[in-house]
Amino acid sequence: MKGRTKLAFHQGMQIAKTKKSPYHRFRYGAVDAWISPLSWLKTQVNQMTPIKADSTHIIPLGLDDRWFDSEGDTIQFRRQCRLELGLSQESFVIGLIGRIDRKKGQAILIRALTEMPPDAHALIVGDPTLDEMSDYFDEVRAIVRENDLQWRVHFRPYMTFPRNAYLASDVVVVCSEQESVGTVTFEAMASHSAIVGTNTGGTAEILEGQRGWTFPATDPSKLAAQLMEIRNNADMIPPRVENGQNYIAQHRRASVVKRWNALLRGQTESEG
Repeated sequence: MKGRTKLAFHQGMQIAKTKKSPYHRFRYGAVDAWISPLSWLKTQVNQMTPIKADSTHIIPLGLDDRWFDSEGDTIQFRRQCRLELGLSQESFVIGLIGRIDRKKGQAILIRALTEMPPDAHALIVGDPTLDEMSDYFDEVRAIVRENDLQWRVHFRPYMTFPRNAYLASDVVVVCSEQESVGTVTFEAMASHSAIVGTNTGGTAEILEGQRGWTFPATDPSKLAAQLMEIRNNADMIPPRVENGQNYIAQHRRASVVKRWNALLRGQTESEG
């Protein structure tokens, strides 16, 4: 073997505070290549840690090839998805997929629903966060009962591959306070979904360039207004979905593997 072992670190979460103490400089000094999945995380790393810009790289998260299956591109298949999930064919369905957790904002969607007409329904797919002593799910269901929304809010359990939930929805919302990346947003985009997400963190970056719509986190009224605009102007959807397809293509497995191979090969060759 020639030279020392090179260390590549793949970032999965945002950095909450500055880390430039002598201890952090020692720890981060061992990293030869830092890989961030989004630009905002790369910027954060360079500003809040000793990692230099020329050692920082952006490689998108990869998605399973199944997300790019074209099977769901028909009205008939979408109707079948709604039938399987017990949803009305005539409703304007707003999907929210992910664990039921305060940070994911299911209550924001339900409060937005109170400002929308009766044909607007919410499809909430996921289970409460495990190992947390939280009564958030009870709070969410209480909001549903207090506003007589039992027939408009549809809870479905966790799905290992929820593509049919995306396909059954007219629009997918991401109500998280702040996602480091936001796998749900990628999945929705690969599923040709219209997406409305919070204007924070990774969600904001993924949806920029008119790939979706954003709203201020924790503001159900702004969310309701945006959803109503989409509901009343369906012709707004196709251009943004198309923009999303151009972006999400870089998340295909083959594309991501190619970029990782190039990076790792470069690290090896730099040894001389």
